[in-house]
Amino acid sequence: MRHSLLVLLLVFAFTCLSQENSLPNAISLRASVAKTDYFTGIEWMHSWSNQFVLGQFDFGYSRSILQGCFFPRVGIGYGLKLIDSKAFHLAPIATTSLSMLSTFSANEHPDCWSETYFGYRLVFGNKWAFVQSSTCGLFHEMTYNTFSGKYSGVSSFGFYGSIGVQYAW
Repeated sequence: MRHSLLVLLLVFAFTCLSQENSLPNAISLRASVAKTDYFTGIEWMHSWSNQFVLGQFDFGYSRSILQGCFFPRVGIGYGLKLIDSKAFHLAPIATTSLSMLSTFSANEHPDCWSETYFGYRLVFGNKWAFVQSSTCGLFHEMTYNTFSGKYSGVSSFGFYGSIGVQYAW
């Protein structure tokens, strides 16, 4: 069983290495859900061979719009396309992101969240495409304690899922 799985993975790897990517850049608009908020944002992707890097900027919908607090989230990611055809690709991804929120105008110490996640990214289409990704992993929250005068943190399990529309060139 393990040998057949290894052979299957090697066939996928060699297939991906032989693929030519004619559209190395892409930008997508997306809606996402995470442990801390609903997010809306933009994602840029640059690919070469069977690899790609991602740059992400989102803002928390509930806190930014409904509560009037700007809640940005900035992230980067890396992926390796296991299946890469002209109209479809599937890739495991690793992402890391940072988000900050100042809940009170007098608060000089914003709450911070850092996330390190692993998951997958699916793309259906070529020039115009549908994109879906899901990741999960380590979620770390840092809050400032005004009584002690320092930050304290707690780590837990987190998740991030998004859907969007992508344009590639």
